[in-house]
Amino acid sequence: MFSGGRVLQIPRAKVEDAGRYTCVAVNEAGEDSLQYDVRVLLPPIIKGADVAVPAEVTVLVNKSVLMECSSSGSPAPRNSWQKDGQPLLEDEHRQLLSSGRILQ
Repeated sequence: MFSGGRVLQIPRAKVEDAGRYTCVAVNEAGEDSLQYDVRVLLPPIIKGADVAVPAEVTVLVNKSVLMECSSSGSPAPRNSWQKDGQPLLEDEHRQLLSSGRILQ
């Protein structure tokens, strides 16, 4: 805390720092308070991105292939897929499963 308790600083916020913070001012004439609801956001992280993933997937014609992209963050990220840099839409040949986490 700084300035006689007037400023509360949380350096390098962590998820567990999220919550309701209340400043209470009290003197002989009474008291007043101010509340802050603090949310700590996490950037999207694709699980497994730090391990070797095959750069190429081979599938036999008329067979199925599954590609998984599991992510986390706060708020929860939405997954989407692209093919050759263009948004990939579902059709009879492509299905998005588990809210976009798996492409079949």
